[in-house]
Amino acid sequence: MTGKKSWNKYLSCAAAGRTGCFLPKALVIFLAIFLPWPVCAFGAEPASGHVQWRMATMAADNVGWGKHIREMVLPVVDEATNSGVSIKVFWGGILGDDFRVIERMEAQSLDGAGFTAQGAIALVPEMGVLTLPFLFENYEQVDLIRSTMFSRFESLFAAKDLKLLMWADQDFDQIISRNLPLDRIEQFERTKFLSWMGVVEEATLKALGAKMVPVEVPELSSAVREGVVDAAIGPAMWAIGAQLQAVVRYINPIKIRYAPSAIVVNNTSFAKLKPEHQKAFHSMRDTMTERYCKAVREDNERALTALWAYGIREVTMSPEEVQILRDRTRPVWDELADKVYSRALFEEIIKRLEKSR
Repeated sequence: MTGKKSWNKYLSCAAAGRTGCFLPKALVIFLAIFLPWPVCAFGAEPASGHVQWRMATMAADNVGWGKHIREMVLPVVDEATNSGVSIKVFWGGILGDDFRVIERMEAQSLDGAGFTAQGAIALVPEMGVLTLPFLFENYEQVDLIRSTMFSRFESLFAAKDLKLLMWADQDFDQIISRNLPLDRIEQFERTKFLSWMGVVEEATLKALGAKMVPVEVPELSSAVREGVVDAAIGPAMWAIGAQLQAVVRYINPIKIRYAPSAIVVNNTSFAKLKPEHQKAFHSMRDTMTERYCKAVREDNERALTALWAYGIREVTMSPEEVQILRDRTRPVWDELADKVYSRALFEEIIKRLEKSR
């Protein structure tokens, strides 16, 4: 589907509970709208002297966020390089999940990929600091840290011989549950949660007293649908794409965590671009990222609206219960410092956020 009318039709169909509005394979849809990715390519084989990047994604071609990539990212890449780079994309997870793609990048059979928060953290564990529970209160704070500290995170990727092309948004992930509304701390202690995104998520769920069930990305949606777990933390768009409205009863939209995503190529591949093209890309990146994230955030809001319309209950926690969650998870910040991320990086983020407040 492409265009505003098609997207609205898709959401309306989802809200009405008509399964025919989804592609046949719910997993493909989940991956397509859950992941940020470089989606394109310019089609033909590159002309002599042009650069070709081989990229991988678990996303299906031109579904969900791919539309925004085509409209807002690819034109920037094309303009910045004067059509000097072609991107060959391997779609639909045909080369494996994030971890398999990382292996292929290390073997130099891929130049780069679009990664979920899981993949970004696997590449650069320090990205996990951005997912700390209740670190950010809103997207304005996310934008502040991205704009003032992008170069800091870029250097962490560079230390792994990687070029961070874009740090984008996954979502302020929702708490999605089947059985209990999860509006009180004791309910978390009686709930089995998906665990998939890494050490910070595990520490957060442990602090809440929840039971954890490790699940690989391709099995996430089926684990919820089949009752292997009772709850998960993830984007509202995932819930729609995986058709979880048929089994999920509650969504708690509390901003328990922000989840980043990343589009990455190795340094050698980026260095193949002419210096003037590299400079042009850097000059355009901020505007491109702003437009892209704005569109994604709007999609996430529409996804939530569709879920409410379908009849899934919006959970509202009392201020007292929210404070209990904050108090329970706050020690995670310090526990993981100098283990997952440096204390200096963590303290710089906190300092900038406190100053903005």
